Amino acid sequence: MATLLGVKAITTKSGSKGYEYHFCDDFSVYDKEHAECFGEQTINEYSSTKFDVNIGDEVKLIYGKGFQGRAQLIDIQKTSDNKLKITNK
Repeated sequence: MATLLGVKAITTKSGSKGYEYHFCDDFSVYDKEHAECFGEQTINEYSSTKFDVNIGDEVKLIYGKGFQGRAQLIDIQKTSDNKLKITNK
């Protein structure tokens, strides 16, 4: 489970709207077994979809096959609401 830290709404050069989602999450089991890991890792993902999530929500990132077979964020499933009351402006 990852925690949503921030969302940056952007407009590309072609004029289409997109969103950069910023999360923090624990290191994977593989990372912990093959490296010294301290704290949490950050994850940045881009999507043209505005997902119904709020800062502080604990979420599960869902990936699908994207351009040239690369993993692409296709959904963000909320596992629990944020515990903090933050106004998104």
